[in-house]
Amino acid sequence: MLVVPLVRACGARLAAVTGLVGFLGLATMPGLLGTRGTSWVGHFRRSWTGPRSYTHDVQIGVLGRLRVLRGGAEVDLGPQKQRALLAALALHAGEVVSMDRLADLVWGDRPPAAVTASVHGYVAALRRLLEPDRAARSAATVLLTAPPGYRLDVPASGLDVAGFTSAVEAVHRLAPGDVRAAPAPSVPLEELLGRLDAALALWRGPAYAELDGRLEVEAERARLTELHRGAVQDRARILLALGRAAEAAADLTSLVQRDPLREDVTALLAVALARSGRQVEALQALRTHRQTLVDELGLDPGPALQDLELALLRQDPSVVGTTGPADVTAPTPASGPALEPAPAGPPPPDPAPTSGLVVDGGPPLVGRDRELAALEVLLDGAESGRPQLAVLVGEAGIGKTRLVAELSATARGRGFLVLSARCSSDEGAPPLWPWVGVLRTLGRRLPEVGGPSPDRLLEPGDDGRHRYRLFDEVLTAVEDAARRVPVLLALDDLHWADASTLRLVQHLAEDLDQGRLALLVTRRPFPEPSGPLADLGAAMARRQALRLDVDGLTTAQVRALADARGETRIDADQARRLRDRTGGNPFYVVELLRWRESAAGRDAVADAGGVPAAVGDVIAARVAQLPADTQQLLRTAAALNRHLDVAVLAALDGRGPDDVLDALEPAMAGGLVVVDPADRALRFSHALVKDAVAATDSPVRRQRRHARLAQHLAARGEAPEQLSEIAVHWLQAGPAHAGQAWRAAARAAAYATSLTAHEEAAELLAAAVAAQRADPEPGWEDRYDLLMTQGRACRAAADSEGQRAATAAAVRLAAEADAVGRLALAAVTSSEGALWSNRPEGEVDAATVDALHRAAAQLPGEDTELRCQVFLALSRELFWAPGRHEAEAYAEQALAMARRLAAPRLRALGCQAVIVSALRPATLAQRVRLAEESVACARTARDPELEAVALFWQAVVAGEDGRMPDRDDAVLGCRRIAQHQRLRYLQVMLGCYDVPWLALQGEFAEAQRELEASQGWAAQASFPFRDEALVAAQAWLALWRGQAGALLDRFQALDAVSPTDMGTALLLLLLRSGRLDEAAALLDQRPVPLVDDDFAAPLDLAIGAEAALLLHRPALAAAVYPLMSGWAGRASSAGTGAPLGPVDAFLALAAAAVGETGLASAHADEAARLCQAWGLVPVAAWFAALRERFAF
Repeated sequence: MLVVPLVRACGARLAAVTGLVGFLGLATMPGLLGTRGTSWVGHFRRSWTGPRSYTHDVQIGVLGRLRVLRGGAEVDLGPQKQRALLAALALHAGEVVSMDRLADLVWGDRPPAAVTASVHGYVAALRRLLEPDRAARSAATVLLTAPPGYRLDVPASGLDVAGFTSAVEAVHRLAPGDVRAAPAPSVPLEELLGRLDAALALWRGPAYAELDGRLEVEAERARLTELHRGAVQDRARILLALGRAAEAAADLTSLVQRDPLREDVTALLAVALARSGRQVEALQALRTHRQTLVDELGLDPGPALQDLELALLRQDPSVVGTTGPADVTAPTPASGPALEPAPAGPPPPDPAPTSGLVVDGGPPLVGRDRELAALEVLLDGAESGRPQLAVLVGEAGIGKTRLVAELSATARGRGFLVLSARCSSDEGAPPLWPWVGVLRTLGRRLPEVGGPSPDRLLEPGDDGRHRYRLFDEVLTAVEDAARRVPVLLALDDLHWADASTLRLVQHLAEDLDQGRLALLVTRRPFPEPSGPLADLGAAMARRQALRLDVDGLTTAQVRALADARGETRIDADQARRLRDRTGGNPFYVVELLRWRESAAGRDAVADAGGVPAAVGDVIAARVAQLPADTQQLLRTAAALNRHLDVAVLAALDGRGPDDVLDALEPAMAGGLVVVDPADRALRFSHALVKDAVAATDSPVRRQRRHARLAQHLAARGEAPEQLSEIAVHWLQAGPAHAGQAWRAAARAAAYATSLTAHEEAAELLAAAVAAQRADPEPGWEDRYDLLMTQGRACRAAADSEGQRAATAAAVRLAAEADAVGRLALAAVTSSEGALWSNRPEGEVDAATVDALHRAAAQLPGEDTELRCQVFLALSRELFWAPGRHEAEAYAEQALAMARRLAAPRLRALGCQAVIVSALRPATLAQRVRLAEESVACARTARDPELEAVALFWQAVVAGEDGRMPDRDDAVLGCRRIAQHQRLRYLQVMLGCYDVPWLALQGEFAEAQRELEASQGWAAQASFPFRDEALVAAQAWLALWRGQAGALLDRFQALDAVSPTDMGTALLLLLLRSGRLDEAAALLDQRPVPLVDDDFAAPLDLAIGAEAALLLHRPALAAAVYPLMSGWAGRASSAGTGAPLGPVDAFLALAAAAVGETGLASAHADEAARLCQAWGLVPVAAWFAALRERFAF
């Protein structure tokens, strides 16, 4: 019986049944609402007195990815957190949701420091999206302010969850129950089926997909999932009653695969198969279910399923059905023989299987001739002296590692030096560990080659320069080896690689220009690469690396694999079923065949069902057959890592190494544990095996094992390369060991930081902070220090949100303790590293500013570096304050103080602070001097990151000033440092700055490459204005390619939700797209700002001049011209982006718009000269066309 809790999605004021009105029209169905259903709903509508003045018909869908329709058109809801906020309100539609509750649902345990401001900003943006035509200052009618939070006010007809719940529950009450009994419906079954199909069409995936797993979300998601499962079962019952058993079987097969332990679903499937004439498969489904219950739970099926199996064997007509569909309007008991299916024709033949190759006694290699041939061509190219790059992509078990082994064997036969390493899935592996193995092999095989010793990779360094000097030394060593002998460098399982390992691979891929080297890397396809792995992929793509996607075997190849093993023979039909159930994954195939062999000759191909839990169940069953002693050792080993450290296992188990080996012998015989041919050590045969073994342990026992392992490893002495491993074990040892966990994670993070492995450090410190919360012993100083360390690591890893959250917590601790020095440091660290501000546009964090003002008032009055840093931080934090006058004043005070202190680093920062706070056309000459001073001071301070930022600003002011060679030189210098130092934030912003300039110069291919690289770097970064900068760069590239209209929809969507005013840029895209009526309407609604003291004024006024000419607005031209006239010879741009060409071109447009043809012609001649001098070919062509059209 289907039991569904009461619907609460719409709040107490909404009866669940009303949700049918908008989505399914069920209010008129007899038997669902009663005979007066329609009038009841009408009465409900007439009597409702809440705010109903909707100007748009808003419908919200949460059954899957959040979807909003307004007037039938889908609305782009903007960034993920904004979507999550609306989903949280929809979860409690009709109810007031407090600010604290919203913060918990949207951000979980890591809310931003200014969470209230963030919520207000998202709510404002959502209101614009949901009610775009609402009059200014009029009350919202959909998303209401209701202290202490907000309320989403939509009717049941506007929520898919209400309609879905109501329909499913209503149909369930009328659907046939016992499929073996004749149906007696009070509503025609076809009508019920149509209603249920309409409800199921609303289901697009797990509900509330934008919200993380908070308890109330998971509870509601589970309720709806169960409701959906019940609806599928009801649909199957209706289909069976209608005589459409084959359709029911198709639906139920996927349901059984998702939930193989449900007896009711299995019973329905068996009946559906029997009534489709597939009695053998029906019996097999019941037997598979029985075996699953025995294997998983040690239970037999219940009496109902046992009775059903007996009825099938007896060909009971109530189960196997009749010779035709039931008469659904006048049902009669089923009778007659079961239908037999027509004989099927032979399936089309598969390609002939390829020959099997065996390497080092391993399993046979089948079906990989194409990949091997392509990889051997790679060796040919390397032998000729051209470096070759290739990527193998495939799921776990597909055969990537085996292909690497085959190619390595071939390469050795051709005289190659093979350097190979596999990235570890163990989280405790130190950074650069795979490269340690590569260098050790290189040192053994070619001792005459120079280069760093392997141990140097594990030594702490003083700063980022240490790591990149080391990278260059590794590159030199590989180049030296490739000059002496052809080299195959193979790195397996890059999806598990640490960020530092990936960056060294990228360094090699980008900088190796010649030599006899073939670089082969492998990774899994999912999840999609991000962060350093995505950066590496982009770098290899730019070098035209070969990519091979390794797919599953064909049916013929699966059969050949089974035959080649020599232990199991399967026929063509078994091979087909095995191929269907495994997707042709060789590892899955071999594991299932082994299961068959261990099951006394039973046909495991049939018994395996749908490859239970993707091989996990198979492995768990094999583990269960081992002696108890062996199982315990394997579970301990699974907590350790994939490799089985016999000495550690012996020490933990209190026995000798030989006894451990004896106990592991059954696991080796069963293929769960193998000898690694690379180092002859024992390891699990596959990472999936290790995971499956670990899953057989209870959570509490796993925690105890991790604690014992951490204690043992720490007792042996904390070698630096083992710090991460020890920390991982403590972190997984449960809350009882929280003190050891956070301290160990902090030590491991310090080591990672010494290797400039900032991403790893940030992850470890986040875990340390979480563990520290469970430890009652630390004082506030300990908590403060850990948060500060986390903030600095997040800053280095380009995680602006994490940086702000950590330092905000540190500010609160220091303020409560009245520790002014610590308060100042925390508040300063909150915004360090930002080009202008570390806050979203318009946001001033009052708590941080108050902390800085308090520090400035309480610190000693004389010049100190800390006081100077406080003033610098105030200039950054107040960047979005109205007028920026206070920010500029603090920047000037900081620079003056830095000069008095003769501190070159602070002086460089002070120059940059003044550049940013004084970013307006009138200060260009001052900013040029300050940029030069900043570069010089950064070089004196020997700070490469500071120098890169100084060069960035030097490029900006040089471009604004029309000095293109100086701009280009500064861009090249900045890019060189940013690439070598892996300054992701700066790489993104430099790319977004340079892409528009490349587009202006007609370098479209280079601009596209630069844009894609920036998008890749930005994927894992978190900083304000990231999305706006990327979309603006993309828009400018499209603009000068003549494709301005292609991005209009996306630009308009971003404009609707972004705090940045993008009105003039949107106006430009409309003008260049020829959509002049829309441009005129936008100009009337959002006039061009007529000011000359804003950083965006040169761009805004230039667009205003173009609009004045094209839209015939002479008054606008007359207002624009005098504001721009002093900027002739410069580029029209908006600070760090969006250049349009010489200001002179737009002075010409403004003059032409007011009829001053002679003046316009003079400006136009100078603009044409500047376009030629600056190399702006597309701009020159666009401008020449305008001159001809308007005759000036």
